[in-house]
Amino acid sequence: MSPVSPFDVAILGAGPAGASAALSVGASGWNCVVLEAKKQVGGRTWEIGALSNVVGFHSGESLATAIQDDLEANPRITLLTNAPVVQVERKPGSWILPHPRGDLLARQLIVATGTRARAASECSWLRSPGPVPILSPDNAVDGMVVLGNDRVIDASLRQRALSHVRVLWPGSTSRLSAFRRQYPTVDVRCIESVRLSPSGQQIELEIDQESGPTEAFLTSEVRLAAGQIRSLPTFTGVHSPRSNADDIEFCGDCEPNAVMRLAVAMGSGAAAASRAAKRLTC
Repeated sequence: MSPVSPFDVAILGAGPAGASAALSVGASGWNCVVLEAKKQVGGRTWEIGALSNVVGFHSGESLATAIQDDLEANPRITLLTNAPVVQVERKPGSWILPHPRGDLLARQLIVATGTRARAASECSWLRSPGPVPILSPDNAVDGMVVLGNDRVIDASLRQRALSHVRVLWPGSTSRLSAFRRQYPTVDVRCIESVRLSPSGQQIELEIDQESGPTEAFLTSEVRLAAGQIRSLPTFTGVHSPRSNADDIEFCGDCEPNAVMRLAVAMGSGAAAASRAAKRLTC
C-alpha cells in the first residue's frame, strides 16, 4: 500500500492524555492523526463511574463521549478507532505507522497508549489453568471473588453498589486499612498465593494466607484485578526512544510514574503537545 499523506503529529491512544494532546495540537494549527486501539475513546475514564469533581459531567462515560465529540469536531484531527498500533518505525524525518488504509507518516510522535490490565499468566502469586476474566464495573456482580488489589475494585464496588464480595489481597497492604473502612461488608483476605482449578460448573480456589492455614472453597464467579502494565508499541529504527529520539513524547500513564489521575493525565498530554509543536516550528 502507498503511504498516506504525512501528518504533523501522530498520537497513539485516545484516553485523557492522548485526547488532550490531540486537541492541543489542533489548537496550535497543526494536523494530527489519533490512533485508538478500542472502538471508543476515553481510556480509563470508562472505569470512573460517577463523577463529582468535573463540572458538567455526571459520569466517566459522559466525559468520554464529550471527548470523542470534541475530537471529531476538529477539522485538524483525524480520529481512527479500532486501530491498534503494535509497531512503529523511525525513518529520517518521519515516523511510520502501519494501518490497513496505508502506512501513516508523521513528523512527530506522541505515545499515550496508557496501560493494560495484567493477565493471570503475569501474576507470580496466581496459578490458573487458563485466563481469568478481568474485573471491570461492567462485569462486577455480587458474590464474586476478586483476585488482586487494583483500584478498579473500588470503582466496581461504587458503580454497581456491591457488598457481598470477597477480595483475595496479595502483596502490598499500604491502602488496605482505608479500603476496609470504606467497604466494611467486603470480606478481604491477605494472601501469599492462590491456585485455581475447575470443579464441575464451579471453580475451586486454594489460598495460602499470610496468617492462618491454607483454605479451599468453591465459587462460580472469579475476577482478576491485578493492576496495570504500561502498553507500548515496538520501536524499530531507534535504539532507545526515551533517550535518543528528539521527535517523540510520552504522556499519561506511559510516563514513568504511578497511574495518573484524570486532570494530571490531561495536563501531561497538553504539555507533550506543546513540546512537539515547538519542535515543528524549528
